[in-house]
Amino acid sequence: MPKLRHILANASLQLPPSPSDNSSSSSCPKLQTLSTISPKSCSEEIFDKMPNLQKLGVRGNVSELLESKESGGICLFDNIRKLEKLENLKLMHEAFNDEAAATTLRSIPKAEKFPPNLRKLTLSKTSFDWKDICTLGSLDKLEVLKLEEFSAKGESWELNVNVVFRSLQFLRIGRTDLVYWTCEHSSFPALKRLHILQCEQLKEVPLSFKDVKSLKIIDLFFTNKQAANSARNIRDQKPKLDNFVLSILPPHH
Repeated sequence: MPKLRHILANASLQLPPSPSDNSSSSSCPKLQTLSTISPKSCSEEIFDKMPNLQKLGVRGNVSELLESKESGGICLFDNIRKLEKLENLKLMHEAFNDEAAATTLRSIPKAEKFPPNLRKLTLSKTSFDWKDICTLGSLDKLEVLKLEEFSAKGESWELNVNVVFRSLQFLRIGRTDLVYWTCEHSSFPALKRLHILQCEQLKEVPLSFKDVKSLKIIDLFFTNKQAANSARNIRDQKPKLDNFVLSILPPHH
């Protein structure tokens, strides 16, 4: 199917090995979307057949993707790095057996390990430490970061002055155990929208967001009264000319 552009599946696809003869008959030169596949399918042989891939979803035991093999130091995530046209990456950790469920993911790969043109990143159930999420600030082209349910763990997320998400425009934080969040207004200089969902223990949204001139929207869904009041405080201190919009559900929070 040389003209195939998009492959979408609800299941985690296990792709067959690429033919050893390197024939063009197995290539997908126009393929732009491949979602979702198993971590084991992120092989060099498979990705070599998809040089123009722009969107990739990986679902399964993500530790298989991030860990180096004992012999040879091979890491499957290095193959994703070679997808130079990839702009959208989703990593969804799922445990299909007790062994996978007991697996602790290592820290997020360094920025240079990610595709060079990555604009959108989604993490789900990866349970990375919040300090590791700071690593993503070094992705200079990253515009959208979705931290879905349990993508990060820990009570505190502290961003010092050296952590800057330069191009980030949309940040979503899903269900998590986050309690304390501190950052500078310079941490998110281009942020336009902040979406917080089911962070029921979060004490407050950092007041520093009042000084982020680009920020136009904050959405709080099913957090708590403390977090909601802190968001209202941000709204009240934003310049009126900013046309800032705050949404809080349920409204009594």
